Amino acid sequence: MKGKEIIIRYGIFLGIILIVFPLLLSLFIDAPDYNNKLRATFLLSRTFIILSFSTVIFLAISLEKFPKPKKESFLIRILLFIIAILLVLPAFWTYGSLERNLEMYSWQLHKIQYDSHRWLNLGVFGERGVVKETIEILQDDSVLKRIQFNPNVQDSTLVILASYNISGKHDSNYGLDINGIHYDITSTILSKPKEAMHTYTFQVPHLQEFNVVNLSQQGDDILQVYTQIDYFKKDSFRDGRMLDWQSLLVGFRYKENFLYTLSFKLGILLKIAAVIFVWLSLFGIGFSKNIIRKQWKELCFATIFAFFLIYVVNKIYGLWEYLSKVVGYGVYFLLKISFLHPTISFPGSNPDVGIPGIILNIAETCSGIEGISLFLFVYTLLLIIFWRRIKHKKALFLYIPGVIGVYLVNIVRVYLIFIVAKLIGIDFAVNAFHVNIGMVLFILYSLTFWYVVLKWIKK
Repeated sequence: MKGKEIIIRYGIFLGIILIVFPLLLSLFIDAPDYNNKLRATFLLSRTFIILSFSTVIFLAISLEKFPKPKKESFLIRILLFIIAILLVLPAFWTYGSLERNLEMYSWQLHKIQYDSHRWLNLGVFGERGVVKETIEILQDDSVLKRIQFNPNVQDSTLVILASYNISGKHDSNYGLDINGIHYDITSTILSKPKEAMHTYTFQVPHLQEFNVVNLSQQGDDILQVYTQIDYFKKDSFRDGRMLDWQSLLVGFRYKENFLYTLSFKLGILLKIAAVIFVWLSLFGIGFSKNIIRKQWKELCFATIFAFFLIYVVNKIYGLWEYLSKVVGYGVYFLLKISFLHPTISFPGSNPDVGIPGIILNIAETCSGIEGISLFLFVYTLLLIIFWRRIKHKKALFLYIPGVIGVYLVNIVRVYLIFIVAKLIGIDFAVNAFHVNIGMVLFILYSLTFWYVVLKWIKK
């Protein structure tokens, strides 16, 4: 009865930090529809995922030793939960606008680290999102964006994320038009090294409530303005060259008050504190004291191991471009032996694989990296649960064939997308089928793998 009660409370705990908190976060994210809100929310929920995984490991190795939860005042529990909500809301508030915090973020290649400049900004806690595309501004071309701004602020700073590549003639001029007023920004653009992502800042007087920004170029060089899909509004436009889900990374730097800046700095700490108070509201203060006093070794192990595993997964994610190439060649081979006349090309760092009428880009989500990461989490958790009943060396060795197997399953998944597109239609293949087949195949693979290996590793 004791174990069942603890598991029920823990299930509620996971539901709050993995469902309720992200839903609250989604209220602060600007997006044209709720599906995109949830996508951005998931990318910004790493802190909650890490803490939930750490507590799952702790529960798996310590459940038998858990003391019985003590009865505490219902009002105290409600008060602790209210405190948790009050702690987490300020952290979410500062996620409300990428443009608002543009100068606070760190940029690494095509990644945004949203929690840069926050206190306790550990690598595993860093919330990262993808800068999706670059819009190239060619000879005598321009790019536009509409921005709404607080009309009470008269002067501010415009921030643009861009890079440039000199053709060799060094004769390009760059202009910035804001509400019809022209600024020559050539010296500012050329003041930083070429072919690298930079944040350019410009002092802008006389802002309006609705502002139109026009970034233009005259000459043979190429100016790239970066776009993203994690935070965006339908206020960016470029005739025929930008999709409606992209938004230029152009924004005004706000002159923030002390409360906003403090909330931003404390963002990670506030989220961790909120999770702690949710735990206290469900399990009680006395129960938590007993756990810390009697099972502190297991708690430290669970925390360190969870951080280590996520650190390894982060390193693996850095290999996705190499993995996507292998997936591309693997899918190409399967299509070749299926007599579908495939093609493969490399317009960028990752390949395009196609058959007549259908071309798919093997991006990060198709590289197999997500399946590998999920397998590492699931298999590790199963090993911890069954640790006393398995042969450890054999179980650890099986990480290698397990990862290889789930990677091969991903190649089959991408191949099946082509087959379904050929037989049924590309719309169904790249939408409904593409979204669901990955998880179906992963579950089937994981169940089969565990069923087979358990007989071999069992004591």
